[in-house]
Amino acid sequence: MIRTLRLSIYYQLLMSLRMKQALFFTLAFPMFLFVLFGNLWGQGNPEYVPFILTGILGMNVATEGIFAIGPALKDYYSSGVLRYFKKLPFNILTHFFGLITSQLIMMLMSTVLLLLTAALLFGMELTPALLARVVLGVSAGIVVFGFIGLSVAFLNVKKSSGPVQKGGLGNVVYYVLVFLSDAFYPLGDMNVVLRYVTKYSPMNPVLNIMRGEPVAWLPLVAWTVIGMSLFVVQFRRFTSTR
Repeated sequence: MIRTLRLSIYYQLLMSLRMKQALFFTLAFPMFLFVLFGNLWGQGNPEYVPFILTGILGMNVATEGIFAIGPALKDYYSSGVLRYFKKLPFNILTHFFGLITSQLIMMLMSTVLLLLTAALLFGMELTPALLARVVLGVSAGIVVFGFIGLSVAFLNVKKSSGPVQKGGLGNVVYYVLVFLSDAFYPLGDMNVVLRYVTKYSPMNPVLNIMRGEPVAWLPLVAWTVIGMSLFVVQFRRFTSTR
């Protein structure tokens, strides 16, 4: 069992590292944004460096939760590959755990690269308190965005075979959640309407955890429960029609 899980993680990770698009958006693109924004607005403003660092870390978590895990599991069911996996001489859950773990390793690699860049390029001090907040925020983000990604992926699963529809809803949800939050700029300071919108965003509590700010736990828990409930309903609807 353990050897099978280890091999599953290894091969899933190997496939991810060989996908140039996934490698770019997971490792290279966040680094590019951090270095760009850090140099543009972080020079002479040391408070902005940890602000944008945690913002990009939050963006990474949303990317993994919405685009990596949910669509992959949905494709297994909608394409019929799951029936093939059931005939293999190991538990299908082992493959799923391997998939999820490999994606978490990719996100961990990106997080470590961002933290090292912040320390080496911008002189940011990586204190134990900061690292603990990052770990807690990333963990909370994986849970809430993972369930949101699953619910979105299974929402129109029977209609998602076309190239136009595939990923369309996920893109809309992703950009709304990321850009209507305080990931790159404190939008809540701009006007009352944006402050009200960001107050109920699932991204802001994740960012608040990493930034050591007061956390609105109610929206975080509410979004997790909503995402989990929608996923369960959609998953049961889909499997009952197969």
